[in-house]
Amino acid sequence: MEGLPIDAVAEQASDEIGLIHAIPGRLRFRVGGLRRRPDRAAALARRLQALPDVRESSVSALTGSVTLRCPPGLPADALQRRISAAWRETLDPPPRSLGAAAAAEDSADAPHAPANEDARTWHTLSVADVVAALGTDGASGLTPEEARSRLQRHGQNRLAEPRRASRLAIAGRQFANLPTGLLAGSAVVSLATGGVLDAAVTLAVVLANAGLGFVTESGAEEAIARMTARRPYRVPVRRGGAEIEIDSLEVVPGDLLSLRPDVLVAADARILTADRLTANEALLTGESEAQPKSAAALADPRLPLADHDNMVHHGSFIVTGRGSAAVTATGQATELGRIEAMASTAATPETPLSRDLGRLGRQLVLLSLTVCGVVFVAGFLRGHGLLQMLKSSVALAVAAVPEGLPTIATTTLAIGLRQMRGHGVAIRRLQAVEGLGAMQVLCLDKTGTITENRMQAAAFAVGGEAASEHQPDAREMDATAPGRRLLEAAALCSEAEPPGAGGGPRGSATECALLEAALAAGLDVTALRHCWPTRDVRYRDETHRYMVTRHEGDSGVPRTAMKGDPRQVLELCASLALPAGSEPLDEAARGRIAAEIDAMSGRGFRVLGFADGDGDRFDWLGCIGLKDPVRPEAREVIAALHRAGVRPLMITGDQAATAEAVAHEIGLSGNEPLNVLDARAIDRMDAEVLVGLARRTHVFARVPPSRKLDIVRALQRSGLVVGMTGDGFNDAPALKAADIAIAVGGGGATAARDVADAIIENGDLRGIVEGVEQGRTIASNIRKAVHFMISTNLSEILVVLAETLNPGDQLESPMEMFWLNLVTDVLPGLGLALEPPEREVMSLPPRDPKEPILTMRELRHAGLESFVLSGGTMLAHFYGLSRYGPGPHTRTLTLTSLVTAQLLHAFACRFDRFVPLGGRALFGNRTLNRAVGASFALQTLPLFFPPVRRLLGIAPARPMDFAIAALAGAGAFLVNETLLATWSRRGDTGWAARLPGQRGIGMQ
Repeated sequence: MEGLPIDAVAEQASDEIGLIHAIPGRLRFRVGGLRRRPDRAAALARRLQALPDVRESSVSALTGSVTLRCPPGLPADALQRRISAAWRETLDPPPRSLGAAAAAEDSADAPHAPANEDARTWHTLSVADVVAALGTDGASGLTPEEARSRLQRHGQNRLAEPRRASRLAIAGRQFANLPTGLLAGSAVVSLATGGVLDAAVTLAVVLANAGLGFVTESGAEEAIARMTARRPYRVPVRRGGAEIEIDSLEVVPGDLLSLRPDVLVAADARILTADRLTANEALLTGESEAQPKSAAALADPRLPLADHDNMVHHGSFIVTGRGSAAVTATGQATELGRIEAMASTAATPETPLSRDLGRLGRQLVLLSLTVCGVVFVAGFLRGHGLLQMLKSSVALAVAAVPEGLPTIATTTLAIGLRQMRGHGVAIRRLQAVEGLGAMQVLCLDKTGTITENRMQAAAFAVGGEAASEHQPDAREMDATAPGRRLLEAAALCSEAEPPGAGGGPRGSATECALLEAALAAGLDVTALRHCWPTRDVRYRDETHRYMVTRHEGDSGVPRTAMKGDPRQVLELCASLALPAGSEPLDEAARGRIAAEIDAMSGRGFRVLGFADGDGDRFDWLGCIGLKDPVRPEAREVIAALHRAGVRPLMITGDQAATAEAVAHEIGLSGNEPLNVLDARAIDRMDAEVLVGLARRTHVFARVPPSRKLDIVRALQRSGLVVGMTGDGFNDAPALKAADIAIAVGGGGATAARDVADAIIENGDLRGIVEGVEQGRTIASNIRKAVHFMISTNLSEILVVLAETLNPGDQLESPMEMFWLNLVTDVLPGLGLALEPPEREVMSLPPRDPKEPILTMRELRHAGLESFVLSGGTMLAHFYGLSRYGPGPHTRTLTLTSLVTAQLLHAFACRFDRFVPLGGRALFGNRTLNRAVGASFALQTLPLFFPPVRRLLGIAPARPMDFAIAALAGAGAFLVNETLLATWSRRGDTGWAARLPGQRGIGMQ
């Protein structure tokens, strides 16, 4: 109904109000749009109850129905009009946000997330209205019978399983490209013209490449499926007045959840009762600190998810306190389900290399078909037989398409995948390895990615001193020292339990961090609490934002400890603790302490103030600053990304001040001034403005999940290749939409791992840098292999074309072309693709994604090189014609010359710029050396092994033939090296060499 005038909406709603059944004095109506709208259900119930003649009304948001009890004989149509009028008064469609508009635009034809508007409005209702709308009992919960009925009606509390590629789909992907289709077509033509062996060899090449890709990708998919498996768990609920534990799949709307520490929240629920209740919602909101919860209704229906203080959501867990909550949504209807559905509708873009190889394959197919047509017509007009020209055209098709390219790309990516696995990074798709290297922007989630997602006491301001990150050591202090008293107050004014066997402290993240600080300082917390047992506790509330504990020693001496909001604690203190004793707090001292509190807050710490006393008079002991510690490797990783030309930016649900402090700590903006944007401003922002801001902003704070998606899309619309890291449910939609999705940590949210292309299992961010280096090396090396194959395959086409146009010449056979590609394509190409990383690879910016795998300049160079290779070969060919005439001996010389020239050309393709000849420069790649040596060894088979020679239709080579072939190959190599030296002097070489002040990739 969104976008219609209010009157039109009301008229449509009236049409959707219908009578379900009527008996005297009791009527039930269906109300369109009421289902799953508890706010409107409560408003409608209030209006109906005020109507005359209505004795009792019941409005259900679960069933979307209204039941009225009224005097018998009252006309149903009159009641229907009254319901329609009351319903019209509840209609108030909310304005459409940028994010909602973008989502609607981007997914108009995609399956939508389930309507979940009730999750946005339950927090505005009173406890009584919630209980009434859900049709449950706020004390005893649902009856077992009603729970079973609702389970049948609503289904299991299960999130949709992510779609995983089937084995058949993975296998199909290996054949879904034009070069493979052309090779398969050439095999069919060979078979139809009697070339059974030719067809078998072609199909063997196709199947070998497909098999390699299938084994690698299916293995990665299965490994990630094992990591992301979901398992049900037990949930405490109240049913029929008794607390029981049920399977999480059996939770239904209206169930009463029992909330206590360590309980995993199995569904979205509205809190009914709360006693010092806090919940960790980091996986949903990105905020690492446990959030206090209450049962009070909230007024603003448009509050962000992180501010729903009276709700708990699926995916969170209880940290402290106790309470109860009525389930409002289960399964896909939860916030978690909505986020996952949002992620499922986001399309995953192709990586630049995958896009380039696909484009190159299509261009090669078009070139192949064109050349085949030209050769076929030219040969036929010159008197060659139809069958002979058909076979020759098939041979040219094989020559034009580098059969080894898919194998080389797949093998190289698979090796990169295996190497990344050794660094603790699991890769789902082969192309994701290259995608890491293509990244231009990396969006980093703060909580759990940059930080460790735990609280740590990191700064101490003892008494009136300035804050220091040096922790006090209680072992070096006497009992009255302010530092020791500060740590003792932190340990006493706490409900966290000391570490047990094999574990850490238990309690809220804040109190556990304080307890760990006291233990690290050498305090015996257990002995301290034994000496000063707790007699009374006053918990913090909305007015008094501090906690006070009263203790009493064996001698009956009282002791009081206080912690909380430092300004309120300071206000309650009369004196300042000093090493020599206490002195009254004057205004100057209070001003200095307040300034230090502000300074600590400005550095991103959560600051707590501490005091102790005898209950009537308190001494100010100091402050402790807590924070979610940055991962040790984070600063190193950010610096490496800056050097590599990858722009890191932070997207977090946390407060702007906290995010800014973390950004400064890790050097996020490099040498630029740090720009921070509160995501709440995006609501009022035009989409094009966001595109411009996204390129200049370093930190986006207070970002809900849908806005993360908007930011990623804005960066992509500006033409950038975007990587995204995350570990929470709230990251899943943005991860899915990013060009490369990276889930950090094996213990993160299943939703994040489900959509990730790469998973850093050990959480070490250096895996990202390893991935960037590996991806860039692979992309660079595949470009070298493509350059080599384009130039060598073009030389084969030119040789066959020259033979076709030469009167009386004998063409190369299809089997010769197969053999030529087998010997000179795969092994040397693979050797080039396995070049080790160059020193410059992480000091160059990423390649422009709009630039093809080979630029027009590079293609011109490859074309000139192919003319040189074919020219040297044709000189040897014409020598053979003059000595032997057309026939097997000449074809032997031609084949050997072309093989020699192409194999030597592999060494020239190692570099983008000219490198003076020398042993290290020429033979620095041992893999290539072995590959070229193996190819030369293979070429000896047809020369010295009669069965292979007969298969190719050539003759034995003579000593002079070897000398001519060597001269032709070496001459072509030297000419091409001279051309490369000329291009280098002009600066007319590849992408890396065109960068000012940079040496080309491949320079030693």
